[in-house]
Amino acid sequence: MRTFRLISLLVGFGVCAGSAAVADEALQIAGNEVGRDGILTRRFAEVVGDTGPTTTPILVVDRPHVDGLVYQITGTVEYSDVQGDGYLEMWSIFPDGEEFFTRTLDPTGTMGKLSGSSGARSFTLPIQLVAGAPAPRQLVLNVVLPGSGHVTVGDLRLSAGSAIAAVPGAWWSSKAAGTIGGAGGSAIGIAGASIGVLCALGRYQRLAEALLMVLLGLGGVGLIAGGAAIALGQPREVWLPLLLIGILGAALPIALQKEVRRRFARPAHSRLRA
Repeated sequence: MRTFRLISLLVGFGVCAGSAAVADEALQIAGNEVGRDGILTRRFAEVVGDTGPTTTPILVVDRPHVDGLVYQITGTVEYSDVQGDGYLEMWSIFPDGEEFFTRTLDPTGTMGKLSGSSGARSFTLPIQLVAGAPAPRQLVLNVVLPGSGHVTVGDLRLSAGSAIAAVPGAWWSSKAAGTIGGAGGSAIGIAGASIGVLCALGRYQRLAEALLMVLLGLGGVGLIAGGAAIALGQPREVWLPLLLIGILGAALPIALQKEVRRRFARPAHSRLRA
């Protein structure tokens, strides 16, 4: 069974006070309780995995004070006997209900995944907002484990960060990935909606069929490019939007093709009967 503990840290001596007490919920912090030093808590969160996948919230910050377009939660993580690839993740929840996350899934470094065992090391969970975006209304820090393992997280701080640059050798940055994914998804959605309107009108059959072919071609390009990005070792901000565009672009015309044929077959049959 998964367990989650918060361990008080005696700052002066750097040792744990007594035995760990089991906590059922994540530590809740109000943004106005965080000082200028950005320290979120001086306690350690200890998570023990289960036989199956688990996601354990360890910290929730309500109405965090965020300066600038880049902010991050940093701290230390120590783990042992982690089965598979686990990770830390920070969810940013915004006033309009949108949610975005960043995860420690890199092979190494401060954004490295949790796998096997490691002594205490630093971690960073940054996120970069677009210009004009509102500050998040809530931050949630989770420990995600695919199976068994023991993870201890501490020294948590919220601070401003530097602009997130592209990974060396990457085709584009994480910021550009959001733009590409959004543009591709919007284009697919507009094309799909246009096909639906043309089917409802029962007119412009060639245009509807052309849009189907465009979607299918876009899907094929996305799948090929995404597969190539994975094969070449590109980071997830490169291959993930490509694969999503590819899957949507390929699946939508396959789903709509039968309906297009059925809709445009009716007028032809009517003319033959007349």
